[in-house]
Amino acid sequence: MPTGERPAADVPLVSVLILNYNQREYLRRCLESVARQSYPRLETIVIDNASTDGSVEMVSTTFSHHRLLAFDQNFGYAGGHNRGFRESHGQYLLLLNADVELEPTFIEEMVRVMERADDVGMVQGRLYQMAEGEVGAGARRLDSVGLLVHRNRRTLLRGYGEVDRGQYEQVEEVFAPDGAAPLYRRRMLEDITLNGCPLDEAFFMYREEVDLGWRARWRGWRALYAPRAIAHHVRRYRPGGRRHQPRWLRRLQLRNRYCLLIKNDPWSNAVRDVLPIGWFELRMLAYGLFIEPHYLGAYLRAMQLAPAMWKQRRQILSQRRISLEAMRRWFV
Repeated sequence: MPTGERPAADVPLVSVLILNYNQREYLRRCLESVARQSYPRLETIVIDNASTDGSVEMVSTTFSHHRLLAFDQNFGYAGGHNRGFRESHGQYLLLLNADVELEPTFIEEMVRVMERADDVGMVQGRLYQMAEGEVGAGARRLDSVGLLVHRNRRTLLRGYGEVDRGQYEQVEEVFAPDGAAPLYRRRMLEDITLNGCPLDEAFFMYREEVDLGWRARWRGWRALYAPRAIAHHVRRYRPGGRRHQPRWLRRLQLRNRYCLLIKNDPWSNAVRDVLPIGWFELRMLAYGLFIEPHYLGAYLRAMQLAPAMWKQRRQILSQRRISLEAMRRWFV
């Protein structure tokens, strides 16, 4: 029986965790889109990372029926969602950025695909690009239909920037979902938890969803793409837009690349791709030395975090359930 035809008491509870930092108007629109969902059983938790733009007051007055976790410091994507996870009760968890708007059947379609098999732990919807100030329904240029990992270990947004001409119409497996609006199975998050947290708070923000997806794949969990689950997203850190971002954010991105690889990439797999990895690293180092020397701080910070990453690496790889060959097929 389709989800929409089952009695509300028979469908799994979905916890919607909305992470916000100074995005009051986007948050309002996101909450309104959640309210329009066809899925009958939701709990919504707003996680505010010390906003100063009136977001907390807006939620407290206009959306007081939702739970609000208002913090006095910014815990980032990982820390904020970890705290929301601990306060939630759903069998499935939808993690939303505040600048995402959902079409009315988004959650219903995501759950429908999640329930195809017990080993599906992650689901990605069809996200369209949305410009700042734009109403979501008009955009038909793709933002993301999942994550890819290149052989040089660069993470790519599948479909990014493409005009949607029907090229992504099938339910299919992807490496992992993008962090803007992924649906996760609670049982999977509990299975891959390290140090009491599904998301690694050392990452703070960016690439932590790649780390989560990589760890989940080592444990045998799959990720599926749900083409009929449609949402719209304002992507601030986007391919080709690095130079418009603050320096600290660019250093963070590079630092997190090395944390990701130290934790999840076995030597035997990395050696097979030593040429594309080496060429990418050589270019990044040259770029830092001659164009943006501030980049070099990322290498120092990665070295400082390396011991903790190595410790987690031993646990991750010792508990893997799939072969090295099975993981290698995801590097395109």
